[in-house]
Amino acid sequence: MDVTVAGAGVIGLMSAHALAHRGHTVRIVAREVGDETTSGRAAASFKPSTLPRLGPYPQLLLDSRQELDRWARSGFASAMGITEVEHIEVSDRPLEPRDYLGVMREVQHLGAREGDHLPGGYAHAVAYRTYFFDVPVTLPALTDHVNTTHAVPTERAAIERLEDLLTGSDQQVLVNATGLGARRLEADAAVIPVRGQTVLVANHEATRASVNADGYYAYPRSDGIVLGGTAEHGVWDTEPQRDTIARIIATNARILPQLRDVQPIESRAGLRPYRRGGVRLELERDGPAPIVHAYGHGGSGWTLGPGTARRVAAMVDGLGPAGSVPR
Repeated sequence: MDVTVAGAGVIGLMSAHALAHRGHTVRIVAREVGDETTSGRAAASFKPSTLPRLGPYPQLLLDSRQELDRWARSGFASAMGITEVEHIEVSDRPLEPRDYLGVMREVQHLGAREGDHLPGGYAHAVAYRTYFFDVPVTLPALTDHVNTTHAVPTERAAIERLEDLLTGSDQQVLVNATGLGARRLEADAAVIPVRGQTVLVANHEATRASVNADGYYAYPRSDGIVLGGTAEHGVWDTEPQRDTIARIIATNARILPQLRDVQPIESRAGLRPYRRGGVRLELERDGPAPIVHAYGHGGSGWTLGPGTARRVAAMVDGLGPAGSVPR
């Protein structure tokens, strides 16, 4: 099949990778690429965040874990800057059940036993091993792998209508991985921005594990420690706010006291493509060409990307030779 993927964030890139790997002819069309995308502004780990736990979410989470494990066994994960790390979530209050702990390794509930020393003096914690995406490494590596190894071209262009991407081929399929852009392209009012701001500070040799505390987090990566986080629903502004920088650093300094006097290297804000009702992952067959919709991942694009790409490729594989779907 001739597949045009609209969008070059993590959902579009991973979908293009899966499709090309299965032998489809693929191209990407996007206005923003690389670190211009929301995916490029993310602090990314395999842990769902900022999305409704509805629709295909449970299966996507399981599929993504399986794909990441497969990538780890083959060496692809390490080549892409994806590593397995220790992560700990801490809180002053008893932690509510986490629906994702079933796909994590070496899960330990801490705080109730004598001798448990938790970061920041928090009273409750859960620790586990999960995958971490070193975005400044992973995003360009994945982009290069898709563009070079799989010969998938990327065309930079504003997308006014998905139908404008049609080439006239009777074997064509579109993949709508436009994230927040789907609000306009699909007139999908359920898609809204959730603004998130991060702060990058210099790394510290004592910082090994990634830590999350009541919505704030500290993730060590190759270029420093990325701190977050905020979640402002319905806010479109991507300009970093100084008071938010100070709040993010101060809150994370309780988790990691060595951050108390750090100076920010940079701060970035991005708009998570949240969708009321959850991720839209479905095949539409009513138009001039089939469209696989894959958007609305909120703050979980990196987490659910591998599983989403697997499902996208499976849907395209199921299309008939003339672009129709057996009913």
